[in-house]
Amino acid sequence: MKLYRIAIARIALLSVLLLLSGCHSPLSALTEKDIATNYVASADWGKSYLDLRPDHTFDQVVVRNDHTRTQIRGTWKLNLSAGDTRTWGSITFEPFLSVTNEDQGQWTALNLPSISRNYYGGIEISADPDHGISFDSK
Repeated sequence: MKLYRIAIARIALLSVLLLLSGCHSPLSALTEKDIATNYVASADWGKSYLDLRPDHTFDQVVVRNDHTRTQIRGTWKLNLSAGDTRTWGSITFEPFLSVTNEDQGQWTALNLPSISRNYYGGIEISADPDHGISFDSK
């Protein structure tokens, strides 16, 4: 009876793993249409909200834990990687509120973070990889 339960448990686990692997689709290429959406980055010191529009403008709001708030409007440009997949690259923001752990929403004239599609279909814009801060599409 014990061997029967173990065999059933293994079959069930294998079935779930096969089902999940069948749901995984290859990463699709990034497009400007995909990128024009809302993002949020959370850090120990607060949050930043980023709204990228199809006309290559954006609004960014930084809200710190002490309830201070900073807003900015700027332009963005997508720079995709070469190759077939084009699932990553960089994105240029002019100007930008830097959301690194050190800057915590300070104005900067130019920011050039990496951008990539994740395995769940969302998009991630790197902000401060050393501290795990990134903008994730909503």
